[in-house]
Amino acid sequence: MDPLTHSLVGITVANLGLKDVAPGAGWLVVGASVLPDLDYVARFWGDQSFLRYHRGFSHSLVGIGLISALLAGAFYLLWPSSGYWVFFFLSLAGISCHLILDFLSPHGERLLFPFSEKWYARERFIFFDPYLLALPGGGLILSGIFPRASLIISWSVFLTLIIYWAIREWSYQRCRGLLTGIQRQHKEWIRAGLSPIPGSPMVWRLIGEAEDEYFVARVNAFTLALEGERRLAKPVRDEYISRAEQSEVVKRFLQVAKYPLVESRPRGDKRVIIWWDLASIHREKKPHVRVILSEKNEILEEDFIIRG
Repeated sequence: MDPLTHSLVGITVANLGLKDVAPGAGWLVVGASVLPDLDYVARFWGDQSFLRYHRGFSHSLVGIGLISALLAGAFYLLWPSSGYWVFFFLSLAGISCHLILDFLSPHGERLLFPFSEKWYARERFIFFDPYLLALPGGGLILSGIFPRASLIISWSVFLTLIIYWAIREWSYQRCRGLLTGIQRQHKEWIRAGLSPIPGSPMVWRLIGEAEDEYFVARVNAFTLALEGERRLAKPVRDEYISRAEQSEVVKRFLQVAKYPLVESRPRGDKRVIIWWDLASIHREKKPHVRVILSEKNEILEEDFIIRG
């Protein structure tokens, strides 16, 4: 999820009454709810570093325990009378909010890092969900207008977020039932799945993968009708794609991508190879990795492009 959503959800949780538990408790919960994304600093060392470390240690069970312990220690030094374990559980509450939201996003996180590189994800929300942003954001505004009702407003927003999650889960399971029936008709599919898409929370992206193509469509949880059906052919592997796959950025991306599709096209005397993941497109073909090859099939550039 985006940092603003993490911050607003953290504020909502702090306003449930946690901010009054100890001095600085509100700041601690909100700070902890954003802190795991400090691994974004890995971007300064290049795309390969970002893909390697983002949602790794700071999003793992070991990492959140260590971060909570360090945060609790720092606040305990400032306010020892409140007790170490009070600050520890406040830190854990904030960080847990972060991990739950990222777990529900398309790629999820490496919960067992550094012991395992496996990614765990529930895939119920897009990376930037306007409802997850608007609900706590609206609650914050109302709390500012009606400060005496802040506790009631925060609990109402928190419960509404849980209801929204339940609605998404219901719509997913309903569409999943349709997908199971469609799979029986397409024996050629290697695998198939559903991914969240921008727009209505009732609409999901259905993806079926065959040896030579992907089948992509939108499915509505209310009507259970398929919309916008497309077949995307997988390109024939050539020397350019094979060479580009040796890029460290591409290797890292393909470890995460669930339904990767590659495109190869000329650009003057160069060749541009682009991979994107059909399961996590939030704009046209983004995020993606791009490799530019010379006419001698040498890697000139390798980039990970999230937006833009």
